Amino acid sequence: MKINRNTLKDLRLHLDGILLFSMTILSATFFLKDHPEIGSTSTIKLIIYSLLTSISQIAIFYQLGEYKSFWRFSSYYTCSNFGKIFLASSVPVVFLSLEFFASGSFKLSLLNALTSFFVLVSARFARRFFYDANLKKRSSFTENVLIYGAGRGGWDLVKYFKSKTNSGISIVGFIDDDKTKHGNVVGGIRVYGGFNDLETIIEKTMAKRIVISTRSIPSEKLKNTLERSFVHKVKVQLKESEFKSKEHSFPLVRDLNLNDLVGKANKPVDLQNLREDLEGKTVLVTGAGGSIGSELCRQLLSLNPKELVILDHSEFNLFSIYMELNKLESKTKVTPVMKDIAKMEQVEEVFKLHNPEFVYHAAAYKHVHLVELNPNSAIINNVKGTKNLLECAEKYDINRFLLISTDKAVNPCNVMGRTKRVCELMTTSAAIRLDKRFSSVRFGNVLGSSGSLVPILYEQIKNGGPITITDKRMKRYFMTIPEAVKLVLRASCSSKPGDINILKMGDMIPIVDVAKNLLLTMGKTEEEVPIVYTGAKPGEKLYEELYLNGNELRTDHEDILTLPKGDSAVAFSEEFKKNINQLIFFADNNSDQKASEVLCDLTDVVGSNESKELENDKDHKVA
Repeated sequence: MKINRNTLKDLRLHLDGILLFSMTILSATFFLKDHPEIGSTSTIKLIIYSLLTSISQIAIFYQLGEYKSFWRFSSYYTCSNFGKIFLASSVPVVFLSLEFFASGSFKLSLLNALTSFFVLVSARFARRFFYDANLKKRSSFTENVLIYGAGRGGWDLVKYFKSKTNSGISIVGFIDDDKTKHGNVVGGIRVYGGFNDLETIIEKTMAKRIVISTRSIPSEKLKNTLERSFVHKVKVQLKESEFKSKEHSFPLVRDLNLNDLVGKANKPVDLQNLREDLEGKTVLVTGAGGSIGSELCRQLLSLNPKELVILDHSEFNLFSIYMELNKLESKTKVTPVMKDIAKMEQVEEVFKLHNPEFVYHAAAYKHVHLVELNPNSAIINNVKGTKNLLECAEKYDINRFLLISTDKAVNPCNVMGRTKRVCELMTTSAAIRLDKRFSSVRFGNVLGSSGSLVPILYEQIKNGGPITITDKRMKRYFMTIPEAVKLVLRASCSSKPGDINILKMGDMIPIVDVAKNLLLTMGKTEEEVPIVYTGAKPGEKLYEELYLNGNELRTDHEDILTLPKGDSAVAFSEEFKKNINQLIFFADNNSDQKASEVLCDLTDVVGSNESKELENDKDHKVA
């Protein structure tokens, strides 16, 4: 029979009353027996004293919300919280003891408090014990779990899993690379060995899951753990972080993802200077609903500008990021603007109405294959849109403009890369001519961006395959979106007029390795989901490049390089300006062939003056 909550509350209240009454009588009786100097006390007096103390304590328990909690979930936290409530309830007991037993009131109150607290806490944990035992009896299975890391993080996980009383989970041991811990027992759980003993420990404990308690484990070791566990059909998870509220603190556990296996190790990025610059300012982000643009919005919001103007041509993308930002606690005013940057009158309207002081330009068509099939649309959106923004930035005296560029702009062989190369050149040209802090940031692929490789591979695996890869030799740079955006913002702090900043992205990773890592994280094998090679599409490179000549210079952050003043000599030529206007004219008039020819002419000159610019620049350190 199921008992409703109010009835259950009454039962707990009455049980506490009976226990308090009984313990008060017992403690008083034993106390008086051992202290004859107080004198004899009648039974009636004892009963009245016990009733009054019990009723006063129960009343305080009730008022302070003790009966809103469930005893079956009793834990260290509930015990600690009950201790505070019990302490408050003991105040009237002291006064009642003083009234009834003047000479021994303090000692009697202390004895009563200790015995009553012990019995009441025992009652609560007894309920928890019987609930757990009953649940375990009813559970159809028990999953054995190993925890990697026998430190504080590992112990937090033990407490977390033990608190999940309906999970059917049994913590069977620790794995730790610290040999001094091997064979020891932590909280009743044995430390079996280290990483090298993984298979032996799995077999000995019959574990079905490993939870890693530390994020400091290198990605290669993480991958190795996943591969070795996969052979034994053991799931690997990661302790993500701590969730903290006013009342609770517990770890969040999640499955491994591709970022854990191929993402670079995050390094500290100091944005304090940018925070100070943005205070009281209005910031415009174009392409705000895209993968990079939306992350820019999130991180910029945390820097507390006066107003964040989020611009996107897509109604759905704009709505999504606007709703998300509105849920975040911030004093910044968020203004959604649905405009097309390819239309000058719409861009000018935004600048005139909102008067932004910082512009982060992330709007672009970026899907290589689609852009290759629709070159005029890419030219209009990428080149004309950037030109419109730069002209408005000049007209409205904007001092900071940052273009989000791509590794595909280096020695470009496709329309997408060529249009972004032109955008870099235009940004540098405007920066040097106006002596404004207009600059570009160039980086490679980010993991999980919309329309990019990883989501496509994920869907292919989810649907049973096959995984389609164009060429086994194809490699790409990869970086997580939050990491890339942090570095973009950091670069915007220190950029000088016309600089092209390049994010260091580590080593290139074969795309086939990315696919295999993703298979691992999704618990699949190549036998289940085969990989097939389809041949490169038009405009695709086997290898992407980030650097034009290898002479890029260091900045004050180790993961950001720069080409000081970018391509100023190339971008300043009269022929360049003339070709830009021709390119946009032909694209506007659907002259595909002519537009493509001009685009090639513009980007075939590959920064021949960059080396000279680097040699003459005295403000940067050589890499």
